[in-house]
Amino acid sequence: MDPMEEIKQTFFIECEDLLEELNDGLTAMSDGSADAETVNAVFRAAHSIKGGAGAFALDDLVRFAHKFETTLDEVRQERLEVNADLMSVFLRSGDMLADLVHSSRDGVDIDAVAVDELIAELEAFCGSDDAAGGETEEKTDFQPMALDLDLDLDLGLGEEEEPSPPSLNAFNILFRPRKELYANGNETSFLLRALTDLGTVTSKCDFSNVPLLDELDPEGACLEWRITVTTEFDEAQVREVFDFVESD
Repeated sequence: MDPMEEIKQTFFIECEDLLEELNDGLTAMSDGSADAETVNAVFRAAHSIKGGAGAFALDDLVRFAHKFETTLDEVRQERLEVNADLMSVFLRSGDMLADLVHSSRDGVDIDAVAVDELIAELEAFCGSDDAAGGETEEKTDFQPMALDLDLDLDLGLGEEEEPSPPSLNAFNILFRPRKELYANGNETSFLLRALTDLGTVTSKCDFSNVPLLDELDPEGACLEWRITVTTEFDEAQVREVFDFVESD
């Protein structure tokens, strides 16, 4: 099997766990027993699926997951109140997200009209700043990698590598994962893809710490990334991309 196709199949396997976590959280929210961590878990599941789908240019899945994630974030930020009408849309959105994952995996079409109608219902709760069909995913210069890593993040404001307009911020990120990151089901490529939602991203992978083959630990971590993000957002919003993996 082609290595990239193998990584793609791994993504779909991981999606099953993410969908289960999402559905469990939505059920708790529907029962009225969800706390903030449950809402965060549902948001992270949708966010992770969107990030992975973007890495493989699964545009229909990205488009729907993005709108679902955006509406969930309104709840997470306490700008949108959970009620019966909202939960009805959320539960159907969870089912639609699963259908889109499976249709993307199996290479079959899904009812585009039904997808658009559900997106419109989500937009009714959170507005339509990036209305259906209006989102475009920006490509970066990294390739997805099937490595199980952990995270040691040193993130801060640094010098700009290239001149940018005065209204933009430039952040230099040293991203040095540890092996537990992937052991917990996360993907470096998904996080890098999520950064492209914030602005212009360039990244370079440092292979200098890769040992000889006979010394290589297949479950270890020896890569690091140097990333520049040029964005209108502030440091807290850049850090938010990494907030659910920082404890790893």
